[in-house]
Amino acid sequence: MPWDIFGYRDNRNRNVIRKWLRTAGNVLAAKAEAKIRMLHQFGPDCPKGMLADTSDRHIDKLRVLGNDNTRILVCKGPANVGSEYTLLSAQAEKDRKLPKGAIEQAVARRAEVIADPANRREAHEFE
Repeated sequence: MPWDIFGYRDNRNRNVIRKWLRTAGNVLAAKAEAKIRMLHQFGPDCPKGMLADTSDRHIDKLRVLGNDNTRILVCKGPANVGSEYTLLSAQAEKDRKLPKGAIEQAVARRAEVIADPANRREAHEFE
């Protein structure tokens, strides 16, 4: 059964992942879309190494790769942890480390989605 995929919407009602995909460049955006599709298809049973834990138990990183080792920070749910993921942000990882504050930002965004799922996320539109 496919997993539902949502993108986080900021306080200006912009889907931050869709915005990032539009500016990421064709190759990186295509790689990201392929990984998001795999997440949609397999959920937590994605191929080994595609999803990785972070320092926060609710936040995972979806490995996109590319020239800047992009990671999309995701969480299961949070409305229905058994059938959906929310894409929270895209970050370039350097030396196997995310930028300072990236996890904290993802945790805060997850909390915003929990408080107001109807306005803080929208279904991911597959290209």
